[in-house]
Amino acid sequence: MKKKWDKQLNKTSPSLALALLQAFGPSMLLGGFFKAVQDVLQFSQPQMLKFLIQFVTEYNDGAEQPLVKGFMIVVGMFSISVIQTAFLHQYFLKCFNVGMNLKSSLTATIYKKSLLLSNEERGNKATGDIVNLMSVDTQRLQDLTQFGSILWSGPFQIILCLVSLYQLLGNSMW
Repeated sequence: MKKKWDKQLNKTSPSLALALLQAFGPSMLLGGFFKAVQDVLQFSQPQMLKFLIQFVTEYNDGAEQPLVKGFMIVVGMFSISVIQTAFLHQYFLKCFNVGMNLKSSLTATIYKKSLLLSNEERGNKATGDIVNLMSVDTQRLQDLTQFGSILWSGPFQIILCLVSLYQLLGNSMW
């Protein structure tokens, strides 16, 4: 973060948001990838359940079906569940790490800046304002890394749900 911020300070109009994006953007994108895969796998479970119900119905009606097919569907459902859980936890781990790194780097930057203030500049800023920046505001940015993905993940899940319902129910889903 420090290198990215120092590079921004050399520009005519430095941007903290751009420095944060450059420093933590790739990790957040990887976390977003984990979340997207988890969302897709979450809606593949009902599809697999549909295959299992079809298999059991056909098997009970006397159709010649290999029993291995049913076991493979169950193993697939279990595997999807395990992979889904692993991807979700990787997403949370990435977001938590990025949030902690973001908070600590911003706190260090604010603290360094507050130490460089002259006596006259310190008189214009209350100590509480600086402490507020270092504690509350950085905590909010940390929370944003963990819960900000809801902005894109929520609509994505709604679209996946509607597509899944359409595949299962057809036009009656409307």
